[in-house]
Amino acid sequence: MKGYIWNKVCKDKYNNRLRYGDADFHTEYTGTISIGSDLLEMVMERISDRLYDCGARHFVFLNGHGGNTHALSKVCRHLYKKGAVGTIFDWWTITGKINPEWAGGHGAGQETAAMLYVDESLVQKDKIADSNLNVFTPSLTASNAQTVNFKGVDIPVPRSNRLSSDNGWLGKDHPKYATYEWGKEMVEATADFLVEYMKEFQKL
Repeated sequence: MKGYIWNKVCKDKYNNRLRYGDADFHTEYTGTISIGSDLLEMVMERISDRLYDCGARHFVFLNGHGGNTHALSKVCRHLYKKGAVGTIFDWWTITGKINPEWAGGHGAGQETAAMLYVDESLVQKDKIADSNLNVFTPSLTASNAQTVNFKGVDIPVPRSNRLSSDNGWLGKDHPKYATYEWGKEMVEATADFLVEYMKEFQKL
């Protein structure tokens, strides 16, 4: 497409993505690596600036992690000041809007189904277990990694995800119900939606 720079030299399906992001609120789980919001912003801004110098004026950030959204938003504003435009495609949120039955929580059924479709060998099914959401007060319950629910309303309370879930996953969609078929239908529908969106987005 005119206006987009495509990576045509990818050796495999995983090489054209940034593997690290802002996961500071997950670092109490052993093995979590986070480069933080500031460094993520710097890296993405440097990459975007180079693509801008090559002629790109439309940037689509396909995002797979909620912690990255803040930094990517700042990069989009940086690009706007240069005369370009950026957009953030948070796939897990958009998928749930395409089909409410696909909406999910962190590491729960939605994301597990997606991984079963992408690469089933990466899903350790024997380690799927129930998760206990913490209750902070009789009226405040962890509803997501960074929110609490009060009288049916989710309100941000930034914190370590360890204070929300004992094993990292949370949401109504238990990962044990994830299937390859669910992932295939969901991922392909979301990819088709993204292609349509990009065609419209480049008209800006």
